[in-house]
Amino acid sequence: MTLQNPMKKIFERFLIPSLFVMIHKLIFCLAFMFLAPFAMRGEILKGRVVDAETSEPLERANVEITEEIPDFCTSVVTFATDKEGYFRYETSSDASRLTFVVKFFGYHNQTIKRVSIGGSDTLSIPDIKLKPSAVLLKELSVNAKARRFYMKGDTVVFNPEAFRVEEGDRLITLVEKLPGVTVKDGKLLWNGQPLIVMMNGKDALSQQMLLNQLPVVAVDKIKAYERTGELQDRTGVADGNQEHVLDVSIKPGFMDRFYTSAEARAYTGKEYATQLDATKLSDSHPMMIFARVADDPHMVNTRTMGSWSSGTNLLPVRQQAGALAYRHLWKPKDVQTKRDSRWDITVGANHWDKSEGRWEQQHVFMAGKASTQSYSTSDSYDHRLMVPVDFTSYLNLSPKNTLSLNANFSFVREQKEQHTQQETTELDTDTKANSSDYQSLDTKKGISANADARLTHYLTGGALSTKVRIEYENMQQDGSSVGQYLYHQTGLSYLDRQCFDSPNHKLLVGWDMDFNKTMGQSTMLHGAWETNYSNHSQDENRWRNDVLDFENSSSRKNDRVNNILTLDANYKTGAFSLKPILRLQHQHERTDYRRAQLDTVALRNLLTVRSTLEMNYRLQKQMNLKATLGYQNRPADLIDCIGYQDNTNPLYIRMGNPNLKMTHTLEAGLLYTAMLTKHGQALSFSLKYQKKYDPIGTVLHYNSTTGGYREQKQNVRGGNMWSGNLSYDRDLTEDLQLKSTLHASHDRTFGIMTLVDEATHLIYNRQSQTQLKEDLSFRYEHLNWSVYWFHVFTWNGYAYTEASHAPSDIFNYETELRIRYRLGSWKFTLSPQFIFDHGYHSNLMNGGQFLLNAQVDYSLLKNRAELILKADDLLNQQKHNFSSFTATTQAEGGERFMHQYLSFTFRYRFDPRSRDKK
Repeated sequence: MTLQNPMKKIFERFLIPSLFVMIHKLIFCLAFMFLAPFAMRGEILKGRVVDAETSEPLERANVEITEEIPDFCTSVVTFATDKEGYFRYETSSDASRLTFVVKFFGYHNQTIKRVSIGGSDTLSIPDIKLKPSAVLLKELSVNAKARRFYMKGDTVVFNPEAFRVEEGDRLITLVEKLPGVTVKDGKLLWNGQPLIVMMNGKDALSQQMLLNQLPVVAVDKIKAYERTGELQDRTGVADGNQEHVLDVSIKPGFMDRFYTSAEARAYTGKEYATQLDATKLSDSHPMMIFARVADDPHMVNTRTMGSWSSGTNLLPVRQQAGALAYRHLWKPKDVQTKRDSRWDITVGANHWDKSEGRWEQQHVFMAGKASTQSYSTSDSYDHRLMVPVDFTSYLNLSPKNTLSLNANFSFVREQKEQHTQQETTELDTDTKANSSDYQSLDTKKGISANADARLTHYLTGGALSTKVRIEYENMQQDGSSVGQYLYHQTGLSYLDRQCFDSPNHKLLVGWDMDFNKTMGQSTMLHGAWETNYSNHSQDENRWRNDVLDFENSSSRKNDRVNNILTLDANYKTGAFSLKPILRLQHQHERTDYRRAQLDTVALRNLLTVRSTLEMNYRLQKQMNLKATLGYQNRPADLIDCIGYQDNTNPLYIRMGNPNLKMTHTLEAGLLYTAMLTKHGQALSFSLKYQKKYDPIGTVLHYNSTTGGYREQKQNVRGGNMWSGNLSYDRDLTEDLQLKSTLHASHDRTFGIMTLVDEATHLIYNRQSQTQLKEDLSFRYEHLNWSVYWFHVFTWNGYAYTEASHAPSDIFNYETELRIRYRLGSWKFTLSPQFIFDHGYHSNLMNGGQFLLNAQVDYSLLKNRAELILKADDLLNQQKHNFSSFTATTQAEGGERFMHQYLSFTFRYRFDPRSRDKK
């Protein structure tokens, strides 16, 4: 009894009240859960879970939300994020404490706490950024050799260590091996779409600088994804403006360093090349220094911080070029944006002396008789000096305002000499019609400048921007020529001397207003209005044999006002998006044109329309289906609509046509792309259709007495075009990769047969061209061996309704085997190549070519320096030919080039070593 009394008192004083409170709270919690749906709600919270490195949304991330109502109850709810990484939660009380615990496999967990402030508004939580964990990184390291890429959300992550590269190789060597990446006309494509190369998620350097200057050893990983625009980043609503990005991450210790290469090359002839290229890799202040003095086929056109243009000329180019560039980037304060503020400036100079030589054989189809054949040779010499200054900037003024400023100034001086000889023969009689020997010297000197500024203000769920721009050009052109013409039918010949001076002035002033606004959580509306005024005046005073050539002296003053209205909307729901676009342009144009007795003022008001419907469906991660439909109409150049006649070249007279109409075009396209981690597969398929109404063609009139032609533009019958492409990449084994592309197209066009003398009856010649092209390559890399084999087969089938000399089917085949073996510091490369062409009229273009190239590389000074001995076209069989086919003409030709040479190169790279102690 003595023990029970104290326990009873404790039980009655403490335990019973506590138990009562617990039961009381439980009852209220249960009641609240049942009655909450009918009660007034609290605030709605919306958030998104993204990758901390790529900012890509993480689908099906686990979000555990604990809501605690003080002195009342606590509830726990778990969500899984959607495909865009979003989750949504509605609070139960006006004064609750919230705890968010976000989890996702391969990432570190993150906990966020928040206090509900009440109300019924929808509030957005800043993106929750998860960092990859060591578990995921370790797994990737183990599987690096077997897997060239893996998926992380909607991002494709490439592992550079899974690709075979050699010490000193630049980024371009690695990028060309990536599945889904192709190079076409010097441009990178990702599954057939334009590709932008970035560094650490920033536009720090130009694409060409990164590809050609950055060593592979400095690359940590490469990610491919679609970059959304600034508007979508700030509003969270898709606007349909996306770019395909290849984002290169740099290893620690390789940033804020200069990457420099110096090169000297000598050829067996008098050719040479020296070049210095230095680029500072930096996220905040990259720099570029470039200098080149050379006389070889390689030529650099421009070098700025944002662009790099270069190519290979067929003949040596004597060049002296240099450029200095600096860019400054910084993170804006108190502004949530992916895009840094920046400004950059580039100053350069470029001088070159370039020569070219070519031959051409042209057939012109005529109604009722055989064609004429013209054979010509031409040589030209081009001297040019260009001094450009470029400035660009992008400034985050405040959380809601951005400003971009751009300006360019260029001084150009150019002189071009040309010598052309030609002879025309009538094939039905095998008699010569005419021949000519023509020499000319043209000069051009002047300046061009442009500047623009755009101010953007971000509103709640939208943006408003305005832009002003101005462009100016002042050029003076002068020229002189001597032509010797012989007409074999009549035996007449004469010497024609001409000279001219032509001042040219252009001015354009423009203004536009751009507006975007979200409609709910899935629709973005966009509207834009643009007005610009342009003035172009050009006088051409021409003298013939020291006498004013009144017939061909001309003056043209053109004023144009364009008003452009653009309306579009982007609707996105789940994996589907729809974007209709309408563009209306009203063009008021006035041309004051004078030539000989013609003195006219031409006026026209046109309304052109361009409408497009884009549909995109994401079947699953990295598997997309895109469809497009479009219509547009285009007017002819106003000068072609004036009834003038230009007989500056007596063998080729040009005439205007006041009856030209607009051209109308219908287009449709379908694109399917897929990336599969199994066997490292990349697949893309595209299908396109185009239909043209009233296209503008060229009608030729032939004078059988002189052998000369008269040209006039005219609307002809419309045609259509089908084309399809299938591309496939795959890892066959760990060391063997396959790339293949199949292209098929069918193009039908109409041309008018050449009219002879005074004939006026039009005869249409329908041309049907069918093309099949197959491109297949294998790459094998194992130990010290590297073998690359490719072959390209192309068949062009032509069918004409009216042509006595229609071309036969043309076959082109090319195959090459590149074998490389590395032995210590030595590297041996042998490249046999076989080319076969068949079906051309000219025997010079038919037949086979067996080419053999060889190269020996030796590395020294700890692989920083290279000695390279290269032999090009050892068997001296290489040819450079070209051809073109229309419904009225067929042209075949070739160009002079530098071939069968030896070159010796010394290259030294000042690539810095990593500062990372590891």
